[in-house]
Amino acid sequence: MLAYDPCQADRFGEQFDRFFGTERWRTILEGRPTSSQAPELRTALLSLYRDQLLDHWAYAGTIMEVAGPRGKKYDMFAATDSEVGARIMRWAGKASQPPSLFD
Repeated sequence: MLAYDPCQADRFGEQFDRFFGTERWRTILEGRPTSSQAPELRTALLSLYRDQLLDHWAYAGTIMEVAGPRGKKYDMFAATDSEVGARIMRWAGKASQPPSLFD
């Protein structure tokens, strides 16, 4: 949403504050002067989200990318305090990847 229409920051700012648990997303958005930097914005916001999860959980990260109905990709995150849970997260991430020619 923010990547394609920065005006959404004004309209949905409070919701984004609650979603990210911080206002740091605003600084990230302000550092993006053109819409051509959408991939960098996406990466920075995903990192912010992961960092916020790590404030509450011992392990957190993207376990897989999910294709949406229009081909957009979404990142599926998982977080846990358990080492066993972290191993399951890593396994799930590997299991979701298509086989490589070199596997």
